[in-house]
Amino acid sequence: QYNEMMRNREIKKYYQCVVEGVVKEPGTVKGWLIKDEEKNKVRLSNDQKNDKAKYCHTDYKPLKTTGKYTLLEVELHTGRSHQIRESMRYIGHPIVGDKKYGGSKEKNVNSQLLHGYKLIINGREFVSESQEIREFVNSINKDSRRK
Repeated sequence: QYNEMMRNREIKKYYQCVVEGVVKEPGTVKGWLIKDEEKNKVRLSNDQKNDKAKYCHTDYKPLKTTGKYTLLEVELHTGRSHQIRESMRYIGHPIVGDKKYGGSKEKNVNSQLLHGYKLIINGREFVSESQEIREFVNSINKDSRRK
């Protein structure tokens, strides 16, 4: 039943991530993901370059921003491997800690700051926030108040 709901897009999936730079407005990224098997990376293209390219659609909106980082909520309309990571790189705001897709390594960050935090199934909402993202955002807020 859940697999069918996923295929029919009846389950909404939301992520939170911290990206580099200031994102002021909500946005959408649509395009074709092309996989580089050797590097285990994908690249976004505006057109379908070959039969293996997969369409992707990502929406994002800023939840909180400092001068250096932005906490985003990301909604996936398609669920492709590395979709969020490449979408954020594509718009010039890589995910903090995601060195593979251009993000910087920050102190006290052990992994990319990307977390699946909310599912909506049949109108019911299930939320699980990331402690690492919360702590990073709180530490940024403290640093920005000191300046």
